[in-house]
Amino acid sequence: MASLSQQKKHLSFSALKQAISLHFHAIKDSRVQGKCDYSQHDVLMSAFACMYFQDPSLSEFQKQMEEEQNQNNLRTLFNVEKIPKNSQLRDILDLIPSKTFAPAFKDLFERLRRHKHLEEYAILPNTLLCVIDGTQYYSSKQIHCDCCLHKEHRTGEITYSHVVLQGAIMHPDKKQVLPVMPEAIQNTDGTKKQDCESNAAKRFIANLKKHIQDKDL
Repeated sequence: MASLSQQKKHLSFSALKQAISLHFHAIKDSRVQGKCDYSQHDVLMSAFACMYFQDPSLSEFQKQMEEEQNQNNLRTLFNVEKIPKNSQLRDILDLIPSKTFAPAFKDLFERLRRHKHLEEYAILPNTLLCVIDGTQYYSSKQIHCDCCLHKEHRTGEITYSHVVLQGAIMHPDKKQVLPVMPEAIQNTDGTKKQDCESNAAKRFIANLKKHIQDKDL
C-alpha cells in the first residue's frame, strides 16, 4: 500500500507540474535580461497550460485568460506570475530550440519506467510499441524562415510549412498514449537541402534508442 501511495505521489499532477517547471527553469534564456516584460518560464508554463486545457489555439486560450478567474487558475495551478499576451507568447516561443525540451520527455519517461507503469504497455515481454507519424502545424505562402519546408506549385507559387514527426508509445488495449520527444522535419541550411520524413525518422529512432535502449520496463 505504501509503495502504491509513493507511485501516485511521484506521478501526481503536482509532482509532474513541478518537474516540468524545473526543466523550463533550466532552459537558457537567449534574450537580453533586464529588458524582458515576461519571463521565459511564464511563457513556457502558459504554453503548457494551453495544451493541458486543450484549447484549440493560443488566441482562444488568451481570450479565456483575460477573465480574472482563469488568470487566478493559471497562477495557482501553473505558477505563472505574469501572463504574456498572445503576440509575446508566440514571439518568445519561436526563439526556443525544440531540442531543449528533450530532458523533460526523458524525465517523464523515466518516472513511468521506474514505477512500472510501462509494463502495462508492453506488447511483448520487455517490448514497447512506438508509433510515429508526421503532422504539419504551420503553412503560409508569404511568411517563412530558413527552416521552412517548401513546395513549389505549377503556378509558380511556393507554400512554406513546418512539419514535425511525432511518436507515441501505444497499446491496443489502452486509450491513453505516451508521447515521446518529437523530431522536427526542417531545413537546416536554408533552401540548399530539403528535409523529409524518412530522414527525420532516422534521427528520431536514433535519439529514441539512445534514451531508452537496454532498459528494463
